[in-house]
Amino acid sequence: MSLRLSILFLLLTSTAFAEEITLERAIQNTLKLQADIIYSKLSADASKSAYEGTSGPFDNTLTSSAELASTQTPYDGVEKKIYKRDLSTVKSQTYNLQLSKLTRSGVGVQASANLLTSNDIAPDLNQPRESTPTIGVAINFPIYDLLMENRNTTNEKIALETSRASLHDYFFQASTSIYQTVVNYWSYLAAYEQLLIYKKSEQNTQKMLSDFQKLVEKGERPMADSNQIKANLANKHARVVTGEQDLATKGYELAKSMGVPYEEIELSPPKIQWVKVDDPGKFVVDEFIQNAYEKRFDIKSIEITLHSAELMLESSKRGLKPDLNLYASAYASDKSPHVSGNVISNAGTFTTGISFSQPLENSSAKSDVIQKEIALRQMKLNLANAKRKAGIDVVSALNEFKQSLKAYKFSMETVDLYKEALKVEGSKFKLGMSTVIDVINTHENYQNALISNIDNLRIVAVSLAGVVYDTGGMISVADGEKILVNLPALYSLNTK
Repeated sequence: MSLRLSILFLLLTSTAFAEEITLERAIQNTLKLQADIIYSKLSADASKSAYEGTSGPFDNTLTSSAELASTQTPYDGVEKKIYKRDLSTVKSQTYNLQLSKLTRSGVGVQASANLLTSNDIAPDLNQPRESTPTIGVAINFPIYDLLMENRNTTNEKIALETSRASLHDYFFQASTSIYQTVVNYWSYLAAYEQLLIYKKSEQNTQKMLSDFQKLVEKGERPMADSNQIKANLANKHARVVTGEQDLATKGYELAKSMGVPYEEIELSPPKIQWVKVDDPGKFVVDEFIQNAYEKRFDIKSIEITLHSAELMLESSKRGLKPDLNLYASAYASDKSPHVSGNVISNAGTFTTGISFSQPLENSSAKSDVIQKEIALRQMKLNLANAKRKAGIDVVSALNEFKQSLKAYKFSMETVDLYKEALKVEGSKFKLGMSTVIDVINTHENYQNALISNIDNLRIVAVSLAGVVYDTGGMISVADGEKILVNLPALYSLNTK
């Protein structure tokens, strides 16, 4: 593991001219490469395709057929004498074209066209060829579907809501993955700056040792005091090594959150750009919580799923109702002009009727309704609980951000005080009023203050990202599916 971390650090520092990695670039890599986001997007696409498939029952259906038939009928004794043959042979051709349509109101329409031709092949009878074209339309009116809603339409609406919920799950996953990348980026940047401080401190201690040895050579300082500086320098060497390992580890974590393959990682040093640390003033907590209710995609997804559960319940209630259908049909046909005059040359048929069916027990439908009612109640509980947790998350994030600002300001004051103290100790040392140990200790305290200040600044940046994430402001959506990252909010909190 340590070897891989060493390789990673070498890759991180392999070129001095590598383009600095910015927070924006890290987020872009996350959106393009992060497996969880890609998986969620595929799930959303699959759900969208499933929704499109539920419109299948409403598609126009065209049916066509062609049939050839030959019928042979034996004659009895009398018919044999009359027709002077043993059997009758009739050949017919039937062509049928039918167009069916189910409307979303539940009304079914079926239009048809039919052509029947037939003739007797006996040459001595001289029977003319008959041709009968028929056109017609049949309509079915499901009364209870019209009063409530037919299940095909309800299933389509449920699939639409499921597709929308899946899309919002994808947005929430994107927001969560981006948040994790932001947290890891700030840790990577903090480790990078802390390593620079360790290296600078190492250089200063090395220079201090060199300057002190010159004083020893002049007899102005005892040789024994140089051991204190050497020991401190060895400690600085160890801190640099620890800092390099920490930077490599933080880079590895950032690479994982971005979705970059570890074997191909070539992270550049981060661009030193921190959040804008200003006192945001008094928080209106209720406004932040309301924003979370309105903008968080996980809450939106639950709300959509709740609506879907309501539709499922309505669909189940439809199963408790009987089926009552009113149907009507009209057909018109035209006989061949060769038919003798005593046959009606134009015929019409009109049919209307009503059908009714009702299961006597209907246990299955009753059970389904009860299950759907329970599922709806559970979904309402989920929504209320999600909002409750969101409210707590927002309050906690705001408090953490406020406290981190205070800690950072105190760390800034500490840095300024130790910086001034180090100048004083340096001046006193030159005048012989202070020992090298005093200078080393003050320098050590100053370095620790700088390291602590960087870590406090990291906490400020992470807590700001937590506020943005918990209030649902990490991303927004344009054109239905395009993700827009609210990058300015990650650098400065806008309380308006």
